[in-house]
Amino acid sequence: PTSMLPAEVLKAAVLEVYGPQQHLSVLDLCAAPGSKSTHLASWLQTRGSLLVVNEPDPVRHRVLRSNLLRGGIVDCLRTRLDGRLVGDLAPEAFDAVLVDAPCSGEGNLRKAADALDAWMDADGGRRQRRNWAQLQWELLQSGWRALRAGGVLVYSTCTQNREENESQLQRMIAAGWDVERLDPAELLGIRGMDLQGHEQGSLRILPQ
Repeated sequence: PTSMLPAEVLKAAVLEVYGPQQHLSVLDLCAAPGSKSTHLASWLQTRGSLLVVNEPDPVRHRVLRSNLLRGGIVDCLRTRLDGRLVGDLAPEAFDAVLVDAPCSGEGNLRKAADALDAWMDADGGRRQRRNWAQLQWELLQSGWRALRAGGVLVYSTCTQNREENESQLQRMIAAGWDVERLDPAELLGIRGMDLQGHEQGSLRILPQ
């Protein structure tokens, strides 16, 4: 499923950067409900590596724990921290970081029709999107601080507007972050499909 693409991109990028190296430390900063965490943990177990999964909300954290156990994952570290603080608490501690950030959820309208509620605001949801974008930017900065030099960071959402997606990448560049942008489509071997809106270092998959 397309929901697993961020985890697959992270795996492919880790292999591109680190090759067969073992004993890596990986952070899933916004981990609940846990499908991506379970997917990554199953893979990392074969490499003798550590996965740290973080979810601040107590209810969602319980769901995360349940899904990890259901998937047979017992040897990862779970934390319940404000994701915006993790980078300061564990600076340069991880070889790879996944920031699958909370968002306005425009890509989930089929299963979460309340995602449309924001569009009913007087401003057409612009204020709410700005608030989401600011939270995402703070999480992204935290993930960056938690990343070791030369490491891999993947940022993703399940929404469709540029403000919460490509604009965050441009914000990183404008802030002077020392980044080398990898091509997710190339990492995944995606060919022969229309990559409309595809920019260097990003991949946009629209729901059918």
